[in-house]
Amino acid sequence: MNKNPKQSDKRLLWFLRVIVPLIPVIMVTILVFTLYGKHPLDVTLYWNDEVINWHQVASFREHSFDIGYYTINEQPAPAAFTHFYVHGPWYPIFVGLASKLLGWRIYSGVILNSVLITSALYFFVFVMRLDRRQLLALAGVIASAYVITLYVTINMQETLQQSVSIILAMLFYIALKDQQSLSVKKKVAFVLFLLLATITRLSWGVLLLPYFLLVNRRSLRGVVLALVETGILSFVAIYVVYMTTPPGLHSVFDTAENIVLTPIETLSTIMTRTMTNASVYLDVGHKKPLDILQTFQALIFISMLFVTLFTTIFFRKLPKKLPQLARSVPVSSLGFHLYNLVSIHLASFGLYIIGTWGDYRVIATHLLVTMLIMILARSYRLLPIYVLGNLLFFLLYISTFASFTSQKYLVEHERLLSLEQQVVAVMSYNDTVENQWCNTILIHVYFYNDVVTTIPPGIGTTLFFTEESIISPKSQYLWLRDDDPELLARLETDLQLDFLLQMPQGKLYRNTKVNCP
Repeated sequence: MNKNPKQSDKRLLWFLRVIVPLIPVIMVTILVFTLYGKHPLDVTLYWNDEVINWHQVASFREHSFDIGYYTINEQPAPAAFTHFYVHGPWYPIFVGLASKLLGWRIYSGVILNSVLITSALYFFVFVMRLDRRQLLALAGVIASAYVITLYVTINMQETLQQSVSIILAMLFYIALKDQQSLSVKKKVAFVLFLLLATITRLSWGVLLLPYFLLVNRRSLRGVVLALVETGILSFVAIYVVYMTTPPGLHSVFDTAENIVLTPIETLSTIMTRTMTNASVYLDVGHKKPLDILQTFQALIFISMLFVTLFTTIFFRKLPKKLPQLARSVPVSSLGFHLYNLVSIHLASFGLYIIGTWGDYRVIATHLLVTMLIMILARSYRLLPIYVLGNLLFFLLYISTFASFTSQKYLVEHERLLSLEQQVVAVMSYNDTVENQWCNTILIHVYFYNDVVTTIPPGIGTTLFFTEESIISPKSQYLWLRDDDPELLARLETDLQLDFLLQMPQGKLYRNTKVNCP
């Protein structure tokens, strides 16, 4: 008896719709079990950013905004309501609200990341009604997008930003397709989402201009209006981030401040930094292998998009060697894709540090936006450059994944349980104080590892880099290095510190000069 071909195709389509969004979680599960013989949730924290994120969420979950300060050198954000770290308050607030319902454990970040990326992919698949070929292309991109699976087990913002990139790809595909005919409700919704995305990561702001150029009328007035709208929303986003983010490690604000004080010198510095970072970007000896691979993929995408756009504009009839390439990417999308990739590179060169994995993560999300739009537009010609290139370096990715996660799965978190009891015995959150520096500990950045999870939730952790910089600390607690006995003895005397506890590294003190109960 012959099966109905249409029925078989329908079953295959539904199978792909169900299984493709699960690819990141499936891959991570297989990798963790193969490398360590463990489940992905049998994890601890290792990277300092994920420790900061985890502790902020734990504090917000239990005490909302009434928590100690998470800053650098005890410099809080201008907005008094937020005590969060230099990455801003939005991630710990978002995750903290979810944790109030779902709980918050050491492994909760892995669950959250898995849910975020899987939900975003299901939303993408079902809302955009992907067909079988689109689903297969999506499977190839997601399976080979190592930047996704690399961060599922790490409690950082990357998975959230990758989920944002999936939604942005949907929005820009619709904007590219409908353009001026986009309804007012959709325009408002798209602008609000893009603004929120920019507030969580300022680099998304480079997409404000192409959005307004797409939805405004094709005229000089429309271009001017797009520039004005971009300027206003960029100012709003930057102002919100500035007010809610403590000083330190933020090149955008440092540059903005300097350009007001010394504009000529600052512009010269930006140009010099751009040229230096551009050379580092192309220096294979300075970067990690996966970063090098993505660099060449991005440059190939940019080059081919530029050639196609140039040829389409300046030649009525394409040369015989180029029609397939031109047809692979709709002309209406070429400008957007080129701008998307070039603008984020220029922003990274001028305002970021290249070759540190930071630019790798940021550029990867914009590359993902472009590839997902190509899938929606059924423009597959450029995708093998990314998919096959990554698959050829799969063993290299395994090595990178192991280097990122080995300390998270080979070290047992249970070793800290006894220490946690000792810390709680000498330090506790005080919900009666108005001065939240009484609920803050000043920590040398050298100590910021998973041992910080033993500090009670609600106690903010503010970082410093050298003991010599400590003059008159506002924090009630200090965690200092003890490898320089003379310096430590001087600080104990000058700052009037009471010894509380010997930590695995360094010593824990109470600052008696502050007026805390």
